[in-house]
Amino acid sequence: VATDVSDSVGDEQQSNSPEVGDPVDPFTEARDAYLQGNWIRASEVASQLVAEDRRDVAAWLLLIAVHRRCNEIEEASRLLKQLTSQAGASIENGNWTLQVRQEATLIEQARMRLQGDGVAA
Repeated sequence: VATDVSDSVGDEQQSNSPEVGDPVDPFTEARDAYLQGNWIRASEVASQLVAEDRRDVAAWLLLIAVHRRCNEIEEASRLLKQLTSQAGASIENGNWTLQVRQEATLIEQARMRLQGDGVAA
């Protein structure tokens, strides 16, 4: 029996935390790699997720963001077009429209910034 609330919360958090050696969800792995700036690993895992399910909008957006962050603007733009053509219904049904538009805006801003810096996008 827990002696106070903090003990019970601590015990609950420990029981819900993944054990060493437990498999990590691939999207979580890709997201964590992205957040750590490990673009190669994030790209690898997100690409695998997209290959497995062409309607996985979250994986597409993560893959697109990796390319954008690496200043691979044309590839990011190409992938965004591919996403909208292949997963159009999934975008609308999953309420991803705002995120897709936001990524398009970020790609365009990156393109303009690179052109302003004299770098070919």
